Amino acid sequence: MKTKYQYKFIFRVLIVLAVLFFNINTLMAVAFPFREFKEGDPVPDVSLKPFEAGQQTATFSGLKGKPFIAVFWGADLPEKVEHAAKVLGEVESLTSFLQERNVQRLSVNVQNDDAAVIKEVLNKSKSSIDVYLDENQKAYATLGIFVMPTVLVVDKDG
Repeated sequence: MKTKYQYKFIFRVLIVLAVLFFNINTLMAVAFPFREFKEGDPVPDVSLKPFEAGQQTATFSGLKGKPFIAVFWGADLPEKVEHAAKVLGEVESLTSFLQERNVQRLSVNVQNDDAAVIKEVLNKSKSSIDVYLDENQKAYATLGIFVMPTVLVVDKDG
């Protein structure tokens, strides 16, 4: 009788392993953090409101012909404040490299965080990158952002 139960157990284990093997692609994390377009596709146009007075509204179509890096972030949790500051700090460390290549840098808060929280992230990151706001989360939806912070690198061809 023991062998009958052992065979059933082995059969069940094999079924579970087969299901896992055939569905392994659904278990893997996707590296491209945007849902609404694919890597290599032209980036959809978005409009971003300036955080500081005196800046102009930024649009991706307005940057066409110029390479740019956009860092999308939110800071509604302490962990997100730390992650956003770290990513912005890393991009900030590349400033001279990017400026030599005429790459524009944008920092985009996509969660409508308070001005105090945005300034906290900027102070922690020591970032001098122009900050923009995603009013009504239109960029968030248009791009399909699902990982934050995330960095979008766009070549001169969009």
